[in-house]
Amino acid sequence: MLIALSINHFAAINHSELEFSSGMTAVTGETGAGKSILLDALKFTMGDRVSKEIISTERQQAEVQATFNINKLPALQEWLKSKDLYHGDECILRRIFTAEGRSRGYINGTASTMTELKQAGEFLLQLHGQHDHQLLLQHQWQRELLDHYAGCENKVRKVRQLWHACMQCKAKIKKINETASAQIAQGQLLRYQVEEIKALALKKNELQDLEAEHKQLLQANKYLDVCHYVQSILCTGDHGTLHQLRLCIKQMAEMPLFDDIYTLINEAVIQMEEAVSTITQLESQIEINPERLAETEQRLSSAYDIARKHHKQPAELSELQQQLTAELNHLETVHEDINLLEQQMKEMEASFLREAKKLSQQRHQGAGKMASYITQLMKELAINDYHFHIQLSPLLSLESSGMDKVAFQVKRDKQNAGASLEKIVSGGELSRISLAIQIATAKRLGVHTLIFDEVDVGIGGATAEIVGRLLRQLGSRCQVICITHQAQVASQAHHHLSAIKKRNDRQYINLVKSNNNTLREQEVARMIAGVKVTGKALAHAKDMINRAQT
Repeated sequence: MLIALSINHFAAINHSELEFSSGMTAVTGETGAGKSILLDALKFTMGDRVSKEIISTERQQAEVQATFNINKLPALQEWLKSKDLYHGDECILRRIFTAEGRSRGYINGTASTMTELKQAGEFLLQLHGQHDHQLLLQHQWQRELLDHYAGCENKVRKVRQLWHACMQCKAKIKKINETASAQIAQGQLLRYQVEEIKALALKKNELQDLEAEHKQLLQANKYLDVCHYVQSILCTGDHGTLHQLRLCIKQMAEMPLFDDIYTLINEAVIQMEEAVSTITQLESQIEINPERLAETEQRLSSAYDIARKHHKQPAELSELQQQLTAELNHLETVHEDINLLEQQMKEMEASFLREAKKLSQQRHQGAGKMASYITQLMKELAINDYHFHIQLSPLLSLESSGMDKVAFQVKRDKQNAGASLEKIVSGGELSRISLAIQIATAKRLGVHTLIFDEVDVGIGGATAEIVGRLLRQLGSRCQVICITHQAQVASQAHHHLSAIKKRNDRQYINLVKSNNNTLREQEVARMIAGVKVTGKALAHAKDMINRAQT
């Protein structure tokens, strides 16, 4: 609950240090005295947008700090721990806003974003405003109130998660189906390309071997011509080089003068004879094979053509085949994925329906209890001709909220059919029904601080006293802060806070804790009598306060 609030240079409040207790606290003051600034200051600490005008004149910055006891808020404690912001049983929200329009927020002394301040605020307090009856006419708001009262939050969360999972799966399936024809065409192309490279069936190093063989086949005639030419020079008849050299050796035989020359020419003959033997062997190996040449040319041409199609080098065809095969496998996997997704979709839809039915059952159980309790509160608020009714009907199509359309209705006594609120009740009755609903749902809140901002507008007399008594009863279960202009409501409070205008060179507002009986009686008397507080008004105020305490 809220235990302290420090306000500095915020709007018309120069400085105020306030302490709060459990129970019901009434906040009162003359019209325009600034009762709602307290609420604005609290909302400011919880990340609400503000303008530079909230800073008191001639000041550099506004600062508000709210301190809460959170020992009964385990959900908030867990949230703080997840953010490394937990500092025990107290949670301190602090926010500064400068004249330049810059804002800084802190949770337990650690700089925090406005989003984090808002998230913390959702755990800490709940605001009920005088215009809530406008929201009350919206079916979505009615459904949320019922879910809150019936304790359906976990089931609602689960149903919503399943719904969004279904929608995501459906979107994936739709996307795959929309591109199916293009994927089929792409798959056919990839399959053809892979088969084409497979059919070529190039072996490792085959290209290099083919190119070498092709070069040899292409130059076979030239090689043979060289062989024949060399053989004709060296070996042809009496004019062949070998025959002539042998004659030279014969002439120099047994002449010591020519021994050295004889040796050199003899060695040359031996080398030439070996050359002739080698070239004769080469000649026998060289084959003129036009058919094989055509085959190698055809195979090389096929490899180069396929490589050219893909802007690759022929040596890269093996790697290209692996790449295209992987792409083809991926496309085939996509089609397998869509089958898997469709199966998952069926399973998720079945889970969604199963959980939505459970949620619907819990809503039906809670609707009767909620309607009975609100009817009881309506009677206390002098709405005696109607019974509150909650109609649940199936939606035309399932939604993230489940399968139910929730409609708040009222029935006249002895009538079977109900009608929507705005068609039957008056504006004043609608405000009181709204208050009854707020009180009924507030009891189910996880937060322990409830703020009611002038929810008693348009209510007076005995009904206002009943409103005050109901809020006081609610204050016995949690902390209630009620901004009111009704003496009958303020007199029921456990604690009293007054907004008083302070006038000197400038206008400021003081928030004064009026727990002193005399001060409190004077404030309630002012609310009864107006400008001039009479002894009779004081006596009436004292009597109202005393009766509320019994």
